[in-house]
Amino acid sequence: MELRKSLTGRIALTAVATVILLFLALPIVVILVTSFSNNAFASFPPEAWTLNWYKALFADGSKWPAALSLSALVAALSTVF
Repeated sequence: MELRKSLTGRIALTAVATVILLFLALPIVVILVTSFSNNAFASFPPEAWTLNWYKALFADGSKWPAALSLSALVAALSTVF
């Protein structure tokens, strides 16, 4: 009887953990896949795959690299202190 409760508990815990993991990870996966889209508005799945948004992110004159490096610095300092 004890073994059966233990097995049922493990299965339930695994199921709940899987649902929580999917709830947390699925939006990140959708955003990552959508970032390779050619459209100006989000569409899933992308009609055409491209790196245009990443080119624009790191293009000359873009302010994003400076903003990203400042955010990384602030994150690192907040982690340490």
